[in-house]
This record gives sequence, C-alpha cells and structure tokens, in this order.
Amino acid sequence: MLEVTHNAEKEILKHFDGKEITPVRVFLNQAGCGGPALALGMDNPNEQDNTYKVGDLTFLVEKDFMEKIKPVKIDFSNAGFNISAGMDFGPSGCAGCASAEGTCGS
Repeated sequence: MLEVTHNAEKEILKHFDGKEITPVRVFLNQAGCGGPALALGMDNPNEQDNTYKVGDLTFLVEKDFMEKIKPVKIDFSNAGFNISAGMDFGPSGCAGCASAEGTCGS
C-alpha cells in the first residue's frame, strides 16, 4: 500500500509546474550521511515495478522491495518530505555529514 498525502501531492506537482509530469520512484537511498532512508526521484517504469496512480502523479516502487517495506506513506511539511514505511531501516547515524567536532564517529 502507498499513501500520498494531499500536501505531498501538491508539493510534487509544484516541481512539475510547466514541465511534463514523469513517474516518481520511491527507493532506498543508502548514500546519505544519516544512514539508509527512503527517497524520491524521477524514473521510468519497468516490469519489476508496482505502479500507483495518485491524481495526476504515478509512483513506482520495485515489487519485491515494496513487499518488504509496506505500507509506505509520503507526506510533506515545513521540514520537507517525510517518507515512512513499515520497515525499520536501522539507526540513522549522526544528524549530518559533519559535526562541530569533525566528522561522524570521530
């Protein structure tokens, strides 16, 4: 199951204002400083995807991945997008790439 709040839908549509609306992929971003987290990006669908239509938007999630993480909820607030799932991705590490004392873990 994929839920997209009205605020999130509205904010994503702002991104496409004046542009062609392309599918939005939900994926696991493992490159961030805070540890693995769900993220959004534009992509093309393939046969391994579940597709979810929300208003004028199409969301893509790889089928096997969705089975592990469902349900997924995409929301937007003043702090930005919040993508939550039924799976815990573990500790998020430090709050950012660097701290006042230097890099994380130092």
